[in-house]
Amino acid sequence: MWHKFLDSAVLPAAPKSTAAVLSKLAADQLLFAPLANVALFAFIECAKGTPHNTAFVLQVPRRSLACHGVARARVCG
Repeated sequence: MWHKFLDSAVLPAAPKSTAAVLSKLAADQLLFAPLANVALFAFIECAKGTPHNTAFVLQVPRRSLACHGVARARVCG
């Protein structure tokens, strides 16, 4: 659905041109990828049974997560 929208919205006259492909790639990475990542992390926390940790996992940098016991403590070195 997302890619069909991009095909119809971004340079529909020449959908396989370099400019169209790069524009679609940029739109996909800047608009859709962040939303997909948030949905993925939220799903993972809900699947683990800890939906209350979702905001914490999304806000704290990865190194800090390791230091808070979410990953192995030796990463904090």
